[in-house]
Amino acid sequence: MPYQPPRGQPEFSRLRVALLNSGLSATNQPLHQCIDLLIQWLEDYQDISNDNTATNTTDISGLAALITQLLAATYITSTDQTTLLTNSRQLIAGTGITFDDATPGQRTIDASGGGGGAYVPVGTGAEPLTFVSDGAGQAILVPYTP
Repeated sequence: MPYQPPRGQPEFSRLRVALLNSGLSATNQPLHQCIDLLIQWLEDYQDISNDNTATNTTDISGLAALITQLLAATYITSTDQTTLLTNSRQLIAGTGITFDDATPGQRTIDASGGGGGAYVPVGTGAEPLTFVSDGAGQAILVPYTP
């Protein structure tokens, strides 16, 4: 007869019945106790294995969905990571911008590197303060460097 895989988990209770019917408890009590403990450990391990298998199957199916979500997310990275994270964008400091990565988990952006300045609206000089507009309601701005 060819080998056929088991249809389910083995029933270790049949081993316990066979051990009791063997009469070993009357002739060799220490050996009987040893075999009985082995059967008990097999039953305990079977319960643990079944519980872990059910949990692991759930975890694995959830893991595939999580990986799909992570790959679809968008990321800002310090280096080019587009080979691994296709939706990532590298953050590069422009002119007059510096990054400070001294604090773990944080990036401070410093824009005090000079360049540009500010723009201020042109006023009429009258009291109360009135801004000059372009006729369409937009204030006229002029560059201001402190």
